[in-house]
Amino acid sequence: PPPPSTPPAPAVARARRGGRALVAEAVLVVLLAAGITAAGTWLWRSTAALTAIVAVLDRVMPARLEVSNASGSLAEGFGFDALVYDSGDIVVRIERLRATLDGLHLGLSARALRFEFEELLAERVVVQVRPSPTPTTAPPASIASPVTVTARRLAVGVFEYRSAPDPAPPQLLL
Repeated sequence: PPPPSTPPAPAVARARRGGRALVAEAVLVVLLAAGITAAGTWLWRSTAALTAIVAVLDRVMPARLEVSNASGSLAEGFGFDALVYDSGDIVVRIERLRATLDGLHLGLSARALRFEFEELLAERVVVQVRPSPTPTTAPPASIASPVTVTARRLAVGVFEYRSAPDPAPPQLLL
């Protein structure tokens, strides 16, 4: 009869468990990297991700941000039938916006966020300043975005500035 098998020495058993744990950790790291890559690709290349990004920006910005009929992706260029930025005192409505992103730089705050566009086109931009409780005749000092936006090519078909509700606002054609 064969001799009875002897159980492995404790050091050998620990080495086997350690090797298995190392393999399991390596598999987890590979799966995590694949998941991050898939999420990044989805964010960069899908219209659904574009809509999700706008929803996140709406939550972190000090004003309301709404879009309608998003199309395209960050990677290939995107557009909205309408984009509305409402800070309470000022409402900016951009109609038929089309954009090609050149760079996106993320920061730890909205002020550190920076968008660089190759092309930024809008058929119409309407800036509506809501009346304040104190009378004023001067336009606002700034309608600057809370995030940095640069564009190599910028085109706006019609620009309107409204300081009060007016059925026939003045237009500046660009």
